[in-house]
Amino acid sequence: MASTNSTTSLVRDLQELLTLLSAAPRAVSPQALRRIELIREKIPKRVMEHFERLRIRGKKPLAPVRHSVCTACHLRIPQSHVLSMIHSEEIDCCDNCGTLVYLDDADKSLAALRSNNPVRTDEAPAPASRPTRHAGTNRLKAARV
Repeated sequence: MASTNSTTSLVRDLQELLTLLSAAPRAVSPQALRRIELIREKIPKRVMEHFERLRIRGKKPLAPVRHSVCTACHLRIPQSHVLSMIHSEEIDCCDNCGTLVYLDDADKSLAALRSNNPVRTDEAPAPASRPTRHAGTNRLKAARV
């Protein structure tokens, strides 16, 4: 549907829309109303419906994820969900509160660093003090480092 760049622009559009809508209704100029309509046209329908539903209920419709924590409900998001958010092409919802969430720039770079350099336990040598069995024998020999 959307690429990572368009996800970033979607987040920016939602933030701008939230800023414009948070102004007092009587203080909104005709130019601001036109800008609101232009932004609403760019946002996918299902995202816009969810955004409006949360906003009407008085909940925070959009929040960043910082240090694997949703800043709307302050509950931890599973690391697997955070990692999938990096590679996802769509905006996500918090599993706990339903708020539309996006990765904070610092978290995105940290999580990308972690996913690019995974620690592989199958290649780690056995500790020298741990005995290992060698194939074909019942004798234990010390592991060579």
